[in-house]
Order: sequence, then structure tokens, then C-alpha cells
Amino acid sequence: MEHKEIEIPVRVNSTDFQEFALFDTMHRQGCWKRPVVFSAILIVSACICFALNNGENQGGLLGWVLLIVGVGLPLTYFLHFFRSVRIQAKKMGLDQKRHVYTVRLTGEGVNCRPAVEDAEAVATSWDQVAGAWRQPDAVYLYVQTDRAYILPNGQANVSDDELWAALGSYLPADRLHEKK
Repeated sequence: MEHKEIEIPVRVNSTDFQEFALFDTMHRQGCWKRPVVFSAILIVSACICFALNNGENQGGLLGWVLLIVGVGLPLTYFLHFFRSVRIQAKKMGLDQKRHVYTVRLTGEGVNCRPAVEDAEAVATSWDQVAGAWRQPDAVYLYVQTDRAYILPNGQANVSDDELWAALGSYLPADRLHEKK
């Protein structure tokens, strides 16, 4: 089957980067689970302390300590995550949309050329690509489990549906993930 070469000159801004970081960390890696389980355990423990408090055994005080820690630590974790992503986006100069790399999809694989002068292009064959996740505003193409390209909608030389169909022709179904 003859495949059309698809070229995507990728332009991203801070919002695109933050949405990707949120998806990658919380959804794909599932890093939200541990803080939520931790919080749930401490909140349930606090409720038990409140229920067993008879005024003499300090159950109310222990309940408040557990509740504060159970809500405070996970809240601090999530606030730190969002703050660090904003700082990283600012360091990368993503205040405005800017060209960061150009991705070419060919029959052989994925080629990426960074927008930085003198940067080497990186080529990855299709059998090495970890997967593609289609989100409402972009496709996240993981060329390795820890390396992805953000492909925002409307930036390819084909329509978004054609881009997804092309990825479907290159990758097996178990490596394609579409948000419904």
C-alpha cells in the first residue's frame, strides 16, 4: 500500500505543553493514583477517629491531624506538579506559539527535525514506536515509552482524520488509543 508522506511543522505554546504534561503524567502514567489512595486512607482513618471520639481519648485531635495531612500532602503534590510544568514551559519560551520541531511520517517511520539550528534529525522505525494517543486537541506520538511528540490538530499537511488514519495504517491497533 502506497503511503502519502505527512509533514507536521509543530508549533506549540504553554497551554499545549501543559495539556500534554497533564495527560502524560496523570493519565498515561497514572501518577494520580498514589496520592488519591493515600488521601482516601487518611480521610477514612480520620472519620473513624471522629466516630470513636468520646472526648477523653483525643480521637478528635487525631482525626483533625489525619484529615489535614490526608488533604494537605496530596494537594501540595498536585500544586507542585502544575507549578513545575508552568515553570518548565516558561523556561522553554512557550509563552507564544513557536515552532519547536517538524515531524515527517513516512513508510519507513517517524522523522523529527528540531527547530534549533545544527540539530540532528531523529528517525524511528514504525516497529519501535510505542504508541499514539488521540486527544481532542492533539495526537501524542510516543516514539519511545519516555519520549513523545505533540502533534496539535490542524498543523499537518493533511486533515486530522487523515493523520489518524495514516497512523492506524502504520501501527497495530493495540498501540492506538483514541479518547472517546
